[in-house]
Amino acid sequence: MNPLKTALSKRLVLAALVLLAVVPKIQATVLFDDDFQSSQSLDGWKDIFGKSGEDLSSSEISVDSEGGNYFVRASTGFGETALLGSPLTIDDTISTVTIQTRIRNSASIQGAIGLTTRTAPEGSAGFLFKSTDSGFYALGYQYNGAHTNLIAWQNDPASDPDATGTAYTGALLSAVNTWNTWKLVLDVSAQTLSIYLNDSATPAMVEDGVDLHGVTLNSLWVRNGSGSQTVDYDDIQVSYETVPEPGGMALMGAGLLAFCVFRFRARARRA
Repeated sequence: MNPLKTALSKRLVLAALVLLAVVPKIQATVLFDDDFQSSQSLDGWKDIFGKSGEDLSSSEISVDSEGGNYFVRASTGFGETALLGSPLTIDDTISTVTIQTRIRNSASIQGAIGLTTRTAPEGSAGFLFKSTDSGFYALGYQYNGAHTNLIAWQNDPASDPDATGTAYTGALLSAVNTWNTWKLVLDVSAQTLSIYLNDSATPAMVEDGVDLHGVTLNSLWVRNGSGSQTVDYDDIQVSYETVPEPGGMALMGAGLLAFCVFRFRARARRA
């Protein structure tokens, strides 16, 4: 092989390796993160039952611990809510939005977690969506039931056919008094909503045709238990990833290629 062509090939390979090295890695931006160890006073959490918008009292919800692991125990009313660190509007720059938590129930009661457009708590809001809300959520139970295990989303509250969600064919909670991990992922470009159970790489359920473009997510919502029927939550995190900008990478690649060609031609003239 011509030594000059061999040199050009090596430079092209080097340019490709350099380009791969400098391609920006997708990083998650955290909008909410509570392990309940550093926030045992539950600052920022609000009641959405009856006394809508009030701070939580220890009789309604409390932080407990087991073996050094802290969690919030919700046993009264419909649920609690907390604002995200900043509003997130879904558009083409957003790749994914993820809610992740550990959850368990102590009896025959459903757990639920989701994101909503709501900017302030509303009294007696037993379910995530009301007439003016948009967002997405997961609701689960330890028994298989058509209306007790589902993932759901809503964009247009007036006409969205998927506002009630699609039922899962199994149980999203494995058993009573057992910790489960939920990861609920909205993929904006694929228009899917998926739930992953207990760190599985394969989603337990995928909802297609999920279009939340234009929706601004403002708050996190969790569902309570009732009396002795408690629902516990631990390590709640909300994050999102953005779509890498291709323009800068393409320009860099073109520059590296042009540099290699220039060096090849200069060497060929000297030969």
